[in-house]
Amino acid sequence: MRSAQVWYFLAPEVKQALQPHPGNTERHSWYSFKISDMLFDTDRRFDAWSLLARPVTPPQAPRIHLGSLGAFDVLSNEILEMVVEHIEESSDSIALGLTCEGFWQILQRHIQRNYTKAAAPWAGTKIAFQGSYCYDLPTPFLEDGLLENLVPQENFSKSWQRFRLFFWLHEKFDKPVGPHNIALKWIEAINSHEDCGIAPARWEQMRTEIACHDLFPKDRPWTLRNLTTKETVHSKIMETKTPGNEQARVGVRFEDVLLMKICWTTFASHGDEKLDHRGVWAGHRFDIVTSEAHSKEEDVKDWRDITDAVGADLASLRYKLQR
Repeated sequence: MRSAQVWYFLAPEVKQALQPHPGNTERHSWYSFKISDMLFDTDRRFDAWSLLARPVTPPQAPRIHLGSLGAFDVLSNEILEMVVEHIEESSDSIALGLTCEGFWQILQRHIQRNYTKAAAPWAGTKIAFQGSYCYDLPTPFLEDGLLENLVPQENFSKSWQRFRLFFWLHEKFDKPVGPHNIALKWIEAINSHEDCGIAPARWEQMRTEIACHDLFPKDRPWTLRNLTTKETVHSKIMETKTPGNEQARVGVRFEDVLLMKICWTTFASHGDEKLDHRGVWAGHRFDIVTSEAHSKEEDVKDWRDITDAVGADLASLRYKLQR
């Protein structure tokens, strides 16, 4: 009996890979995993925002008050920030920040820069959601020397052997690190100083001050961009209605758009036959930006808005999956 197909989100240019969790219920395991179970799913087993979304603006850095650093007031902010940058352990950085309000404000600026820098680790890099039953690769993975760089042509008697090895490189790839991964590190660091004697009300305020604030506010329109084909999908796709029922929403997310278009394998898994397992966007480059940022950065006339077409395709797909 053939083993279950294993799926990974691959970003080979940056040597990173991510395996979606199969789910929390008994019916979800790698032996029964289906891509269709991830579509229109609220478990967020795949979070496109943490991988592709560029922050709106850098978080507002706290103002450093002169006279709040004691003897260190003679040093410039640049030198003080260099001191914080060179501390390796997060717990030690927190300890320095707890010495006075001035250092705490400098530390806040440092942490918020960390969050912004960690955002969108896969924006602009080639990605695909690839299955282990693949015996070839998306065309973009064959271009720009990517395949040759990762799997040099050596003594492969058949090309599919080389392609199979390319897929299994994910075992050596790192997981992507986003802002929320960084936030966990800082929360753990501040928790290690919980008995430092600071008043409880101020302590909770300080925990909030170093939290990862919402870098992707949903109170404004966003755009998923295929940077390879210059196609866009607007966040209004989330309002897509169910065919035959204009009162009900399909529940479309950017994650669903990508899952429908970047899957790649040679043979579909059992239960996923209704999905396109040769995604037309597999291996392409993407990002997510506010619609305002898109209109400022690009000449919109050079881009094609395919929101309505993709919404109709997803609505039709959901209808087929529910039958």
